[in-house]
Amino acid sequence: MKTIKIKKSETIELQVNESEFNGRKFINIRDYFLDKIDEQYKPSKKGVAMIPEIWEQLLLELKNQNLI
Repeated sequence: MKTIKIKKSETIELQVNESEFNGRKFINIRDYFLDKIDEQYKPSKKGVAMIPEIWEQLLLELKNQNLI
């Protein structure tokens, strides 16, 4: 999965990507902030990680509720 980046403000962007931990895959949705010192985006504490099955259930429910 390619990282999806959505600009929320001049210094914050939402990033969605896939990772692996202890042999399990996760979908990560996290705010990243622009570090003023090195001008690089760094992860914040605001975010969530979920297994792909939960991600699929979430997307399905959002569609069922006509939210997407």
